[in-house]
Amino acid sequence: MVLTGARGLEGLCRPPSTLVGPGLACRPLPRPFQAATKQPHNPIRTPARTDGASLASWVARVNVATVAPTTQQDPAVAAAALSQSQPPVSTAYPFPEIEQKWQAHWAAHKTFRTPDKVDTSKPKYYVLDMFPYPSGSGLHVGHPEGYTATDIMARYKRMRGFNVLHPMGWDAFGLPAEQYAIQTGTHPRVTTELNINRFRQQLQMLGFSYDWDRELATTDPEYFKWTQWIFLQLFNRGLAYQA
Repeated sequence: MVLTGARGLEGLCRPPSTLVGPGLACRPLPRPFQAATKQPHNPIRTPARTDGASLASWVARVNVATVAPTTQQDPAVAAAALSQSQPPVSTAYPFPEIEQKWQAHWAAHKTFRTPDKVDTSKPKYYVLDMFPYPSGSGLHVGHPEGYTATDIMARYKRMRGFNVLHPMGWDAFGLPAEQYAIQTGTHPRVTTELNINRFRQQLQMLGFSYDWDRELATTDPEYFKWTQWIFLQLFNRGLAYQA
């Protein structure tokens, strides 16, 4: 029997006149428990609580008296108690051993890259995630929550024989980057690239099956020159205007 505090005493205590703690008083132990404590091979003695002792100190002494093996214990009982006190062998998934090994393998062999020339007889499937804004704080829990679902779909479709395109990119333009540059005197391109590197590392540690050869950032001149070109085409045809 291990008592962990006032709540652990609820089964043995009730509120009569003589209190041993906040609203608790001990009643006699049930007969089966009394009988068990009298067995010669495993005597259990619950220390008496003196008037000056606190409830917490009394509970601590009860735990020691009822759990710690004594010299009169049966050897088999003592061995069983010792084995139970040893930390159990962990059967949890060994993340450091497996994840690092296979993530390195995927990166080296570009396992999830969509080839430039594909079998056109196979159906196509495009899995596009919302590009995160690469802030200095890194990913938040909402990112992998959504990315896990799309990654499941991408992997499922690959195994079903689809040509899957599953890229990742960075929605990197934004006022926070400009404000941070003003406050620190650092060019926003420098801090944005550092943040992108951090986000990429975190996503790769999560094991998502992105085609990193098709990574893009909206701050890359090779990207935004085309968004500017599209805007000019719309503007020249009167389709982009201020209402």
